[in-house]
Amino acid sequence: MSLRVGLIGTIGHIKYVLDGIPELEDVELTAAAKAIPDDDLANARKHPAFSDTTVCYEDWREMLDKESLDIVSVCRPYPMNTEASIAALQRDIHVISEKPVATSLENLDRLEAAIQSSEARLTAMFGMRY
Repeated sequence: MSLRVGLIGTIGHIKYVLDGIPELEDVELTAAAKAIPDDDLANARKHPAFSDTTVCYEDWREMLDKESLDIVSVCRPYPMNTEASIAALQRDIHVISEKPVATSLENLDRLEAAIQSSEARLTAMFGMRY
């Protein structure tokens, strides 16, 4: 059975996330959703990681509610990462988030509480940091 991946956000660093998906065994891009109105789903859909069965959503919350996902990659504008990560964790969906995962101590506390009460885990991207 393949891991079902969802994307929250389709601009910015998303190309690097998409580039890796076809290289992984037993991983499928199940769904993608806009994080902000300016996201370009039509352009992102041209990437080889998208298939005919990849479902696209205008609202990332709807995607989380409707799809059976194992993992979401949160590629939202940085101040917004916490909200989407918490929403996924509340549904026991594993999260790969762009950094920073939170932009305030209050949001970090909220995120920690969501992690502690979830069956899922969160990790942050720190690509090219060596």
